[in-house]
Amino acid sequence: MTTQTRDIYRSANGDYWPVLWDSEMKQGTVRHEPALAFGGGQPTETPVIEFLERNGTNPENQSLWALLEQMSKG
Repeated sequence: MTTQTRDIYRSANGDYWPVLWDSEMKQGTVRHEPALAFGGGQPTETPVIEFLERNGTNPENQSLWALLEQMSKG
């Protein structure tokens, strides 16, 4: 499995969202890593399609759309 990681968003409070892309399976997962400074919590992973459908116009969602647009241009 070949996985590439791209940062999509880091919030002011330290939450972090990278997207993990499996080039062999041609699918992606968005990982949310909660800020340790605010109690942390467990990271979660959400398929890209579900993340885009569920998160509307949040900054991390907009950043993922921008990355996907950039990737589609080559």
